Amino acid sequence: MNVAVLFESDRILHEVRTWKGGPARPRTCLTCWVDGPPDPDRDDPGRALALALRRCKAEAASSGAGIGAEAIAAALRAGTGQRALARAVYREEFAASLKACMGDGEGGWREGGAEMAAMHERAVAALDSGLTTGGLVRALRDLHAVTRLMGGW
Repeated sequence: MNVAVLFESDRILHEVRTWKGGPARPRTCLTCWVDGPPDPDRDDPGRALALALRRCKAEAASSGAGIGAEAIAAALRAGTGQRALARAVYREEFAASLKACMGDGEGGWREGGAEMAAMHERAVAALDSGLTTGGLVRALRDLHAVTRLMGGW
């Protein structure tokens, strides 16, 4: 079966998993990022968060609604801010996917895996401790936990 899957990876939580059906077959996964020029509003979590909060405040002012984690999550999804925070919000999913992809099957890592895991942990720690991102990341993790309990991702 020859299949190509194209999607906006910053809009869909996803991972590559090992083949589990039938006899083992060669498989290739190619990831290609088409980002365009550097964009600080997209790539910097603090700026992405500031833009999302500005959108939330404008919507709250026009509708009279408050600004909660759900409204901020919606604003982040509407822009590129969710991409900047996803690694921290989905911390466990990212770590498990790295282990499944780069683990050696015996609790260790294949070449480059330990470095990727350490880089992931450093990025999460920076977002967790960030003045503008820390509280929001924790609130979005809680929202994600509730969504998962209710049958969502």
